[in-house]
Amino acid sequence: MSGTSGTSGTSGASEPTGSASGDAPLSGTAERPEGTTRRRFLVLGSTAGVLAAGGTAAWWTTLRPNGTATPPTGARLPRLVVALQADLTGSRKTTGRAQENGVRLAVEHFNSRTGRGFDLALQVHDDAGSAAKAVRVAKRLADDERVLAVLGPTTDACAQAVLGQYQKALLAMVCVSVGLGNVPASSERVFAATRPPDDTLAAPIVAYLVRTAKARARVLIDDEAEGDFSWEICTRVSEATRSTPGTTSRRTLAAGDDSADAFRALAEEVTDSGADAVVFGGGYARAAKLARALRSAGYSGARLATQRAFDPRFLTSAGAAAEGWVFSTAFLDPTRVTSAKSFVAAYRERFDGVAPPWYAAEAYEATLFLARAMTAPGASGAERGAIVRRLRETDYRGITKRLRYTASSTVYNLDGLYLFRSSDGRFRYLGQYEDFTA
Repeated sequence: MSGTSGTSGTSGASEPTGSASGDAPLSGTAERPEGTTRRRFLVLGSTAGVLAAGGTAAWWTTLRPNGTATPPTGARLPRLVVALQADLTGSRKTTGRAQENGVRLAVEHFNSRTGRGFDLALQVHDDAGSAAKAVRVAKRLADDERVLAVLGPTTDACAQAVLGQYQKALLAMVCVSVGLGNVPASSERVFAATRPPDDTLAAPIVAYLVRTAKARARVLIDDEAEGDFSWEICTRVSEATRSTPGTTSRRTLAAGDDSADAFRALAEEVTDSGADAVVFGGGYARAAKLARALRSAGYSGARLATQRAFDPRFLTSAGAAAEGWVFSTAFLDPTRVTSAKSFVAAYRERFDGVAPPWYAAEAYEATLFLARAMTAPGASGAERGAIVRRLRETDYRGITKRLRYTASSTVYNLDGLYLFRSSDGRFRYLGQYEDFTA
């Protein structure tokens, strides 16, 4: 079956073809911004408390969207179609599959509730993480009038490729793992980002450096192999620590500097400078090389990176040198969150005892957030433009975070940023960054 095919219904997933190993990081291609937006400044400098995660969403057990009672037993509910567009066979297939499972579980839970006004029907489409395939999938979904909203895509590149097409079709694009920050104004209406943008991954790093590590001599390493992403992270950290005690300096690791000698020289320079904290903006492979070089150079200070380096292959490649590294992420470990206990149990039951992987809980919440927007009292859910509008009016407290649109940030959540630490050959969840570093 074609990798871009989809089937309606909660159990009709497409069977994709092709394979790839692991989740490879993506490099940004946008121009480097000039200065810092007010949103970024507020996120990086904020010390406000995090919004408490609410309980389970019980809103679907009340009235139908038109305010009337649930239809008599046996009456057929309308079926409203949503689609998942994800990388299910490409380099980010681990993330895509996690999101697919989270979405399926949410659809099944929604359809099992009494008092709902409609059933959700799910289509699943694999774009394999290819921008070209993503465009073909988007055209198909835009032309299918039954599809009322899209969950996905998985990657930034695919999201950038399809934004314009979904805007023309007024088809909401509810993204779980996309970290785009500067979306064109013409496409902002349909783009519902349920996670903070990539550049805000600097906020947990700053909080850890200042509050937890209390670092006074900080070295930021801009890895040009990651494009503008690494440059942005280093810039945000530099700006946010400018008024804090100590010094912050920057180094650049050229994209072509991949030899052991290059990493050894960089590690020795950092160690000789007396730095007590290092921030690396690169991916897992080069982070592992740096980790080994720092260990060999005798460096013993704090070592931080972002989710671009957060990969099991970092642990394997770095070996003992991976110990103690801290990572900033836009996803959490639901098995360590009390409010997600029922979700974790349901996920294990549904998927053969497997614990929910990263981004599964976020996809589950994004689906129910979308369903709530489609359940707005007094309005029909079966209209694309109305759903786009109501997403911005919906305030949803899920199992791990609150989703609501704020005009100042143009995203639906700025608190969903977390910290992990590598320890004993695994990644251990530390918590929401403000809570952990308070």
